[in-house]
Amino acid sequence: MRGSLKIGRIAGISVEIHYTWLLIFGLVTYFLGTSMSGKASSEIVVWVVAVATSLVFFGSVLAHELSHSLVANAYTDDMVRRITLFAFGGVAHLKDEPPSGKAELWVAVAGPGMSLALAAVFGGIVVLLRLAPASLDIIRSAFLYLSAINVLLAIFNMIPAFPLDGGRVLRALIWIGTGQFDRATQIAAGAGQVFAWLFMAFGVFQILQGPGNWFSGLWILAIGWMLSSAAQGSLRRLSIERALSGVQVGQIMTTPAVSAGADWSVQRLVYEVILPQRIREVPITWAGQVQGVVNATDVQQVPQQNWPTMSVTQVMSPLSDDRIIPPQEPATKALKVVGAGHGRAY
Repeated sequence: MRGSLKIGRIAGISVEIHYTWLLIFGLVTYFLGTSMSGKASSEIVVWVVAVATSLVFFGSVLAHELSHSLVANAYTDDMVRRITLFAFGGVAHLKDEPPSGKAELWVAVAGPGMSLALAAVFGGIVVLLRLAPASLDIIRSAFLYLSAINVLLAIFNMIPAFPLDGGRVLRALIWIGTGQFDRATQIAAGAGQVFAWLFMAFGVFQILQGPGNWFSGLWILAIGWMLSSAAQGSLRRLSIERALSGVQVGQIMTTPAVSAGADWSVQRLVYEVILPQRIREVPITWAGQVQGVVNATDVQQVPQQNWPTMSVTQVMSPLSDDRIIPPQEPATKALKVVGAGHGRAY
């Protein structure tokens, strides 16, 4: 996801934060701080607890997505390589569809299951804190919020609207019952679009109620738009896969493949390949072998006065095995690896 910053790895899975996460983190913290105001002797304590609660909340979202990822990777190695936290929560980036309906089902329920487990833990802490002094009421309020929000997170995700977890459960059940992945995807994505339209309609209704409801209305409208876009994207991907069925990479590749020599300067690469042919990623070759790839974004980071003297190998990214596809491979494989975020140059 563009605009994301990598913050670390958990169980071999890269964790990223999208810049939109900062907005929702600020809003959640503000909501918590204002709702807890007066529950502590110092406003500084209130805001420290608000920030800490927000961090634990997003940690809960990360745990939700990590549960999906670990179960998916248990079925297929490296099924999920990265998780991104953004304004609407989090997303585990699957490089391919689960291998079976059963796998899809377990991957889908793992996230809500984790959210409910966290809700139970936080709820248990709330019960224990009832025995604590009144001065700890603000802590009890924080854990009460965390318990409630995890329950809501599980309930929302189980709405049968693909690609939400509930929509994936719906697809899994249809897939298991019929043995037809394509048909299951069509039905689940169709349900996702229906729910998306309902969300958007309710969001518009909220907005029309007046300025006091504008924020919530716009938020619900944005959620509906996101669901609709994701559902439509799944249907488009399914159509493309059908069109590419039986087609090999060699039949659709550009020939001769556009490339640049390892002895080229960055300036020559820009003016002879990137600009005239509008190519964002260029394979770099030497003696007939691909050595790496230069991305136009990396070139933009180089001061233009250095282009004539800088070699393309100085801005080249190493070539990895997952960026090479033999011409006899199915074209659908190329679609999947590109969709998994490996780039477009092969």
